[in-house]
Amino acid sequence: MKVFIIGSTAYMVRIHLYAKHLLSQGDEPLLPAFDVEEVSVLETLTRNRKWMEMADEVHLIYDGRSYGSIFDFGMCFAMRKPLKIIYISSKNIVDGMREYEEYCNKGGTTGGSKTE
Repeated sequence: MKVFIIGSTAYMVRIHLYAKHLLSQGDEPLLPAFDVEEVSVLETLTRNRKWMEMADEVHLIYDGRSYGSIFDFGMCFAMRKPLKIIYISSKNIVDGMREYEEYCNKGGTTGGSKTE
């Protein structure tokens, strides 16, 4: 399974360790484009969108502070990708993320209203 991992640069080491863990389980981790000086923000967002489109599932490593991760979660929601939360600290948008994860785990595929 292709797994796109989202998370901020602050967790680059943790993301790489988690990617190794996924590889050991036979999954194919897709790592985010971290904010680097060589590419623009638009290029980073575009690459992340491409990887997310290719992914079967999205895994979130998040502490409540990264705007980029919030943006990526929005793409995950819009693409109706299954979400798995690896680390999160309750600071913002957490309730929506947790509800979406629970919904996906119960077999929901549309995200949002359970009447869809």
